[in-house]
Amino acid sequence: MTIRPTGIDTPFGGFSWEFTKSDKECANRILKLMEDRRGLYNPQMLEDSRHCIESVLEIREFLTTEIQDNSDDMKINNEIESMRRYCRDFLNKEETDFLLALATFRHKMIASIEKLSSVYCINLCGELSDMINNRY
Repeated sequence: MTIRPTGIDTPFGGFSWEFTKSDKECANRILKLMEDRRGLYNPQMLEDSRHCIESVLEIREFLTTEIQDNSDDMKINNEIESMRRYCRDFLNKEETDFLLALATFRHKMIASIEKLSSVYCINLCGELSDMINNRY
């Protein structure tokens, strides 16, 4: 949480501020959510499409809430918008070729997760770390 000055009162003085969340706090919340998303981890051939769709919808809902709560000038908003777009793309394409849509979604989300981790110096652990390491 950061403090942002919003005004100074006069003639007898005074100072007003608001608490705002930082980009790093937002990135940390997003990465924590991603640690427990079935749609990102299970082997594709074992996936149940209903569970994946539900997982992607939950991710999209969470990202929408995050961006609505962010101030317009937060740098992380661009990455959140990209991640929301990846969710929409998957949901629009999963009916025609589920496995291809899932692979594309995972590839793009892993890149965003890696970017958030790198830019905001957040260590990944568990399955998130394994996903990044197995990508190369």
